[in-house]
Amino acid sequence: MTGSTYVDWSPAPIGMNQYLSRKYIGDTANFQVYRDGGSNPVSVDLTFTNDTNFAIRSVFGPFEKFDYEVIGGMVIQQLTQNHIAVLFKANLFLTKYMFPDNLQSPRLIVTHLFPGSVSERQHVFSIGTILSSINGQPVESMEQLRNYFKSTTHSLIQFTTELDADLVLSNAEIKASDGFCNMTYNVPHS
Repeated sequence: MTGSTYVDWSPAPIGMNQYLSRKYIGDTANFQVYRDGGSNPVSVDLTFTNDTNFAIRSVFGPFEKFDYEVIGGMVIQQLTQNHIAVLFKANLFLTKYMFPDNLQSPRLIVTHLFPGSVSERQHVFSIGTILSSINGQPVESMEQLRNYFKSTTHSLIQFTTELDADLVLSNAEIKASDGFCNMTYNVPHS
């Protein structure tokens, strides 16, 4: 931003960046714009729009917890803008979550597959896979994922992705793989 302005607290004109740095979110910045021999008043409301109202938003690591579950060697997390920035090269379909219309509902993402785990050996899912349902029941949040596993009596678990790929694991395979990840990678049991 270029240009300068006169203000009552400075004897000399100041730059627009200096003027704006003294304003707060919610303030109104008033300007006189001089151009082509005339002047026009301009009033700008300094509002701040962030993505905290979106279900898929940025998470600030030092201040917020990155929640996850390890199931059958898959690390499953709530999709965040942080994941999209890092994993979109692994899954180009993640770029659709860069648009506000697609940020309204939460999603679950596979962020890692532990080498040697049952999920990794199946070669069905990859890093950046978006889960859509488990045994036909839609799952969008970590809470829904955990509630499903607390209440399920199924011996086979079918994970379905947004692109309709399926990974079917037995409870025994999941338990064995979780034990393997615990012993090999020191991953706590979910």
